[in-house]
Amino acid sequence: MNNSQIRRLGVSIIGFAAVAAAVLPAAPAQAKVLDLSISGTTHQVGVRYTLSAHCDFTSSVIFTDNGAVIQDFTDMGGIPITSYPDANGVAKIRWTPRSAGAHMVAAQGCSNHTQTDTPVEIVVEVTGG
Repeated sequence: MNNSQIRRLGVSIIGFAAVAAAVLPAAPAQAKVLDLSISGTTHQVGVRYTLSAHCDFTSSVIFTDNGAVIQDFTDMGGIPITSYPDANGVAKIRWTPRSAGAHMVAAQGCSNHTQTDTPVEIVVEVTGG
């Protein structure tokens, strides 16, 4: 290959990259959780509560309890789901604590079930039921 052919190849590659960057859609924005709250003022084993995460984008949010993903199987016929923020930017999921003690409950934005930002965490004290 001579210098002229190499230059044309280089220009072609750069041109293709520029066109691809202009044509390909941008990745969707991931939700960033701004704050996390739980329904109720006292919390007991076996009682269902609602976790609410206020978000700045309408992408999915994953909730965890002591690091384990909270899955609300009742909404999708047994299929584990993440929660999506509503029109007000609030993602919700139901949670039923199964043990007494301190629970580190967290909410975090995700994309394709991959966590994308720093989680927002709260400690929930759960008493026996």
